[in-house]
Amino acid sequence: MLEHGEEGLSVSTMPIDTLLKELRSGLIGQALHVSSIMLALQAAGRLG
Repeated sequence: MLEHGEEGLSVSTMPIDTLLKELRSGLIGQALHVSSIMLALQAAGRLG
């Protein structure tokens, strides 16, 4: 069940290489979200 304000929320999956390319082109505009993704990828050993 979605919480208030989450109406229309969607989840997408994509290969990490594609994600990194899309992040560079502005796929996600919120720096907090981008940094969270990057930290998670780093912690998982998926970044150099």
